Amino acid sequence: MFSGKLLEKGARAARKIALMIEKGEEVSDRGYQKKLLKEILLYTASELEKLKMDRFKGPQKVFVFLPENVPVIPFQLLTLIETYSLEVLFKAPSSERLFYEILSKEMGLNFIWTDHEIALKKAKEFDFIIGFGEEGLGKILKNLGKPYRFFGPKFSIGVINGKNQDELNKVLLDSLSFDGEACLSPVFLFLRDIELEVLWEMMGEASRKRPPQKSFNKYALQYAASFLLYYSKDFKINKDRALFLVDKFPKFIPQRTIFVVKANTQEEILNFLGDKAQKVQGIITMKRPELLFSETSVSIVLPPGSSQFPSLTWFFRRGITMENFFSI
Repeated sequence: MFSGKLLEKGARAARKIALMIEKGEEVSDRGYQKKLLKEILLYTASELEKLKMDRFKGPQKVFVFLPENVPVIPFQLLTLIETYSLEVLFKAPSSERLFYEILSKEMGLNFIWTDHEIALKKAKEFDFIIGFGEEGLGKILKNLGKPYRFFGPKFSIGVINGKNQDELNKVLLDSLSFDGEACLSPVFLFLRDIELEVLWEMMGEASRKRPPQKSFNKYALQYAASFLLYYSKDFKINKDRALFLVDKFPKFIPQRTIFVVKANTQEEILNFLGDKAQKVQGIITMKRPELLFSETSVSIVLPPGSSQFPSLTWFFRRGITMENFFSI
């Protein structure tokens, strides 16, 4: 077992960026929620400092397509990079340069900013490809003829079995984290009893703690909400958030939008999800719901308030581990 130099660099970089945020310095172009990002970075640093790992053999050169919605994927891949002694090139999204330039400077990681066509040609030079993004990217990677792992769009759900105010407050914070665009931000809340007015007030408090990011598009929210309200049983909408009471799965999920569903049993939740059950990334709840765990694609269960703080050895999909990550 060992603790590698890259993990040490990662911990130092995470703490340095957290300090930059505390000092009021800009660390991202997309304007990620500063308090949340600082908390994630400090958590990441602490976890990296504790990790001990084995060495494994696998590919030497890996190309990674990074997603646009969250900036912390490079940190989540550090254990793989260190354990397998990988040479990695990250294709960063055009909308975020500053954060990854800081990572490059502090950790020596390599990033490129280019269009997808050029990036795909570059990716063919590598032994293995890791992709995060929309379904279209997954289809393209499948046709490249290279071994790959693709982590496509998924969503998370929150299951609150009672009226515990603390749990509700925490899960609402989870829902608005990264404007609800992170795969572990629960955009569907399943409750036994629903008082929409009360929930809306609580969502307002959560919104003050998780304010809209610089990348938030209030006009897109209003447009999407005006369409979705016709398919909801009840709703609340303002300039920076929306809340819908629904009994059918919506056609799309806008930023900073929560869908509330009344459900008393896990079977009712499964009925609501239908074939979307195989698109569930995580469940935010106090106690692991065994039926939901077995009948969905969920890969992680976390308590309310901790959706953005998964283990650094969680690899985005059930059954994928450090040992088998590159076994396709």
